[in-house]
Amino acid sequence: MSIVRLDRKGNTMSSDYHYQKIAKMVEGVPFDEWNHALDRQDIRGNEARDLTSPYGCLCYGMGDGDDFHCFDAAVVHLDSGDMIAIHSVINSETGCFIQDGGYDIVKPEIAVAVAQGMVDQAYDWMADNEVRQYGWGKNNGKAFINAVKRIVRSMKQAA
Repeated sequence: MSIVRLDRKGNTMSSDYHYQKIAKMVEGVPFDEWNHALDRQDIRGNEARDLTSPYGCLCYGMGDGDDFHCFDAAVVHLDSGDMIAIHSVINSETGCFIQDGGYDIVKPEIAVAVAQGMVDQAYDWMADNEVRQYGWGKNNGKAFINAVKRIVRSMKQAA
């Protein structure tokens, strides 16, 4: 089964998913040094392409132009069964940092709840840092949760 990343309109995602050095293999899936799953279908030498890249694709986000959370999700095809990687990144221009907001690989049954939790954490972070919540239009936290719901539905249909 190949991995296809789609944006909210169903278009194939861009090349914002970069190659990372493979630190280890777990159940047939390469992982980088930060324990992020990489694409088992796109390995070249000792590198594999990112499965998730919230800051690279900037498809879903919450916040303003300077300070925001962005989100991404993808199916992880482990030998023991499919899981979902859910990933958020915090970009703070005012704080001069970019960092992971959260990263989990979970069973499809709890993926929507985990995505909701990451969105809730983003709301809390924005409130704590007085970040205005605008600038993302329809590609906000709710849209991200709906995207995870679509991933879960497509996994059920494929089973």
